[in-house]
Amino acid sequence: MKKRASVHSNTRFMILLMLLTVFTILLITGCSVNLTEGKTTAKTRAVQKHYPALIEELPTLQTINTAELPSSLPCLLPKTLLGTECCLDDNQNKICDKNEAQTTCGDLICSPGENSCTCVADCGSCEAQPAGLCQQNVCENNVCTTKIELSCCGDAVCDITTESCNTCYQDCCTVFNFPKQEKLDLSKYPAIAVGLSTVVGDKAPPEDVVTAADILTHIASEGKAVGKAKLASEINVNMKDYIIVGSPCHNQAAYELFKKEIKLNNNNCQIFKPGEGVVKIIPTSASTVSIYVGGYTALETRLVSRYLSDYKNKKPTGSEVRI
Repeated sequence: MKKRASVHSNTRFMILLMLLTVFTILLITGCSVNLTEGKTTAKTRAVQKHYPALIEELPTLQTINTAELPSSLPCLLPKTLLGTECCLDDNQNKICDKNEAQTTCGDLICSPGENSCTCVADCGSCEAQPAGLCQQNVCENNVCTTKIELSCCGDAVCDITTESCNTCYQDCCTVFNFPKQEKLDLSKYPAIAVGLSTVVGDKAPPEDVVTAADILTHIASEGKAVGKAKLASEINVNMKDYIIVGSPCHNQAAYELFKKEIKLNNNNCQIFKPGEGVVKIIPTSASTVSIYVGGYTALETRLVSRYLSDYKNKKPTGSEVRI
């Protein structure tokens, strides 16, 4: 009895193995078999011709417990499994090609199969996506890839083939290649302002904020690199060159620049006359300076910044101009 049970068990195992083989063949060829009605397709008959022994066993397979069968069979490339169906997937992105064909570039929906390189209208531009300093996004093989620029303004290296003091102040305009005495001359504006950040007081009037933005915009319009907009609490005037905007009463950085004058004025931060605006280059260390733009009120600060923007006609010289 034990021997007969063993033979029966081996037979069931062989039948199960043959069943899996037949199912795989049917899956590859796309043919189907109806076991209950005994109907076959032309492709099935071809399988019968080459694998008669397996087909003969099919009627007996109805007695096999279906729980013993795998839930799904693998799909051979270039097909992929979608539910219980093997569908064509030529680009191997796990999406049926027939479903990809339903997506339309320009429908304002970034669908599977679309990206910023294959459909800018739906997914946006690859190049416009955020990138870090000295990085840029480019499309390679229809994939948006971030690359490091070999040379860019802000990498602390002055590439003399593409950069100069006029185009990249922070890389090229050091105390060595832009002497301090030249930085003290307003006739060098806007070259001496390239790459500098503007600084306003932490509680500056809105007009000062607008003026600082206008200064950066004007420098950029000249095709030159600009710095950032900063608050006085974020900087140390003795560490770098800056453009300080606003009255010493509204800007702590300006207060530091005019500390001596304020002390002589009985510690009164209002050191300017009514209606007076000032542009002044003030040394802040052995190698750094600040360009001060300010006045009696925010109105005078704005007027003197416009004077500076009109440097081609006004032709300022020296280290200080009062208007």
